[in-house]
Amino acid sequence: MASASTGGTGISSSGDLVKKVGSFQEYVYSECSMDDLSPSKISVEEVHKIAILDIRIMNADRNVANIMCQRIPEDPDHFRLIPIDHGYSLRSVCDVAWFDWCWLDWPQTKVPLGKKARDYVLNLDIDEDVRLLKERLGMGDDVLDYYRVSCMILKSGVKAGLTLYEIASGILCRTDPSGECIGATFLDHTKDTFL
Repeated sequence: MASASTGGTGISSSGDLVKKVGSFQEYVYSECSMDDLSPSKISVEEVHKIAILDIRIMNADRNVANIMCQRIPEDPDHFRLIPIDHGYSLRSVCDVAWFDWCWLDWPQTKVPLGKKARDYVLNLDIDEDVRLLKERLGMGDDVLDYYRVSCMILKSGVKAGLTLYEIASGILCRTDPSGECIGATFLDHTKDTFL
C-alpha cells in the first residue's frame, strides 16, 4: 500500500520517485503441485529446468509444494513445472543439503542434459548476471560470491559431461546436515584466485 505522503502514486510532492520495497508476483494457473503427482508424469526437460535454476541460485527450499504443475494440452498425461517460493535463494551461506532439493532423487536428474539445456548452461554469462544482481537488486558480495561459485560448478560439471544428479549430489549438496557444502570449501580456497 502506498504511503499517504505520496498520494498513492509513489511520487513525492517534489516529483521524485519514492523507493519502495516489496515483491512483484504473477499469478499462474496450475492444476496441482508436485505433492499430487509422481515424477513419472514430468519430462526430463522440465525437471532439468527446475534443477538448473535451483543449482544456480542455491535454493535451499525446493520441496514438492514449491513446484506447481500445469497440464500440457497437447499431452494431457504430462505436466509443465512452475517453480514458486524462492525465499531461501541467493543467500550468503552455502548450506544446501540433499533433502533441500526434492528433485534430487528423481530419475530425470540422472539423464544427461539435452542439447538445448547443455547449450543454455554453457552459454551462461555469470559475470553479466552478477553485475545485474548487484546493480538492480543491490546484492552483497557474499551472496554474489556463492552465486558465482554455484554457476561455475554447474558450467564445469556440464562441460565435463556430468548429470545434474552428479553435480548436485556429488559437489554442491551436503550429505551430512551438520557438515559443509563443497561449494563453501571451494569458495574459501579460490576466492582470491577466481573472484
